[in-house]
Amino acid sequence: MSFGLALTGLHAAVLLTAAAAAVVGSGRRALSLLGITDAAGPERTWAGASLGLGFLSIGTMGLAFLGLLKVWPAALLLAGLLVWGRPELKPALREVRGPWEAPACLAAACAWGLALWWVCLMPPHQYDSLVYHLALPETYVREGRLVSPSHLLYSHFPQNGEMLFSLALLLKSDALAQMFMWLSTVLCLGWVFAAVKRELGPGPAWLALGLAGTHTALMLLAAITYVEPLVMLWTCSAVLACWRWLADSRNGQGAKSWLHLSAVFSGLALGTKYTAGATAGLLALTALIRPFLAQEGKTAWKQGLKDSVLYSSIVLALFLPWLVKNSLVIGNPVFPFLYSWFPMTGSGWGAETAQRYFRILAEYGHGESWLKDLVTLPYQLLFRFSRYGGGMDVLGCLGWTPVLAAGVLALWPALKAGACPGPEPSRTRSFLRFVLVYCGLHFLIWFATGTVLRFLTAAAPLLALLASAGLSAVWNASSRVPRFLIAGLGIALTGVNLGYFLFVHRVLETDRVLLGRETREAYLERRLDYYACASWCRESLGPNDRILLVGEQRAYYLGKDHVASTVNAPNHWVALAEEAASPEDLSAKLKAEGLTTVLFVPGEMARLFPALGPLTERGLANLAGLPGSGKLKFQGRRCGVFSL
Repeated sequence: MSFGLALTGLHAAVLLTAAAAAVVGSGRRALSLLGITDAAGPERTWAGASLGLGFLSIGTMGLAFLGLLKVWPAALLLAGLLVWGRPELKPALREVRGPWEAPACLAAACAWGLALWWVCLMPPHQYDSLVYHLALPETYVREGRLVSPSHLLYSHFPQNGEMLFSLALLLKSDALAQMFMWLSTVLCLGWVFAAVKRELGPGPAWLALGLAGTHTALMLLAAITYVEPLVMLWTCSAVLACWRWLADSRNGQGAKSWLHLSAVFSGLALGTKYTAGATAGLLALTALIRPFLAQEGKTAWKQGLKDSVLYSSIVLALFLPWLVKNSLVIGNPVFPFLYSWFPMTGSGWGAETAQRYFRILAEYGHGESWLKDLVTLPYQLLFRFSRYGGGMDVLGCLGWTPVLAAGVLALWPALKAGACPGPEPSRTRSFLRFVLVYCGLHFLIWFATGTVLRFLTAAAPLLALLASAGLSAVWNASSRVPRFLIAGLGIALTGVNLGYFLFVHRVLETDRVLLGRETREAYLERRLDYYACASWCRESLGPNDRILLVGEQRAYYLGKDHVASTVNAPNHWVALAEEAASPEDLSAKLKAEGLTTVLFVPGEMARLFPALGPLTERGLANLAGLPGSGKLKFQGRRCGVFSL
């Protein structure tokens, strides 16, 4: 490890420690205020920290809305949460006695966590991170407030995750941004472990942790700035909190507090990614039908309706800031959905453009037969995983076979009393049935939409929970030879998942940076066509310069006001190129738009060209002649910077 990387890691580790203490303390204290007193031991810490991370995100969002996204207000937010939660830190530390009954498993889990934390020290280079997950927070930090760049439609999506990234960039650490996703993964798996240990016992708990922890997609996403780990955390938290309410619903107000907490988690998840709407809808429906399932009488529907409305109201309240912001900025509160109801939006989208966007999103959809795709899904996951995600989306397509195949086995202990491995068979069967129904419906909603497999990672730890229950039941009922076969198959599939993980990082050449064989700057310049020019612009241009990126969507690392190209909406510079009479006229038109500099990335432009907009020979000639009408400021190997 190089000195620079070690310094980056130390800086991020200090910030992560402070943030973790703030979310643990504030979250645990909030649980007490909610009336949740029956969460004991580490489970209280997992639940509290999951809630505290929401406080950190919402607090940063508040600063961004108020135009106070500066270092000192952010530091005060972090310090305020830390001070408020300080009384809970010592109890949290005392309760972390550890599951010492399995020291080898504990050591393996700690080694796993440390290894993934180390990967977080890699410089961000994933496509979506550079296009918007980090590019938007970089813009917010530069402006000191929440803004909506005209070229970036993703700025109109829910952004609880981007608020955490903004906080990290404000504290000068994109490694911390990646570590927030690592922390989300750890908290999620910790809570799932605690829940399985309580309901099924320590053996299935360790098995569930192993299945989830070696899920390739979860490992890959845990160390980058994609928001899936955060959605996963709050989705699983909502489901587990809802189960506590269902299981303890006869205990009065304390149990009802679990329902309220579940709604908070659902709202936080929905404020992170639209796909979490499935969780909010399913759990609100659970609240509605619970009295009927419990056979509480003919008037029970009133209580069910009341619980469901309250649940939905809490979710809506947490999602409301993004709805209001979109309504004010572009006129469509749920952009990009319902585009036929809100055709005149401030985004420049017409119905045709919106339809093209959704066609791109569903490019991994179903073929001729929905049922055939469902039946052949195991084969697709084993041999054609890019069927449900290509490019960088392939990160979410790896490692699904063990949890999906073994998850079906949970039907046996859920339905047969003698096969249930838990300490309280009746309660354990109810627990497994609830998780089975939720996961089944969640899976069907995902599958019916025909979208990328990465979006299903929100339920992956719950699938691992089911798989552990099913495998434990089969193991307990098997003789020596079947157990030998089960163990062998499990080791083989785990090896495949770990092999996928190492292969991806081999392709990405992660070891070159993490082992100190290459600097961060050299790695980025080698992998990203635009990076050399972006680095020059960041260091050399003034605060009043405004840059047009021709042929490049990725803008993180630029650090200056800019307009990037996009494949999801009309590019204004394309229209100007078509209108201009000459390259000089195009240069004048761009200057009239407030642009001072053009960053050309010819290789990326050639790759994206068909989707950037219709260009005639005249428009192409104007673009080709644009560098000649300006002054070359910097020439990289695969990019160039010209002044207008």
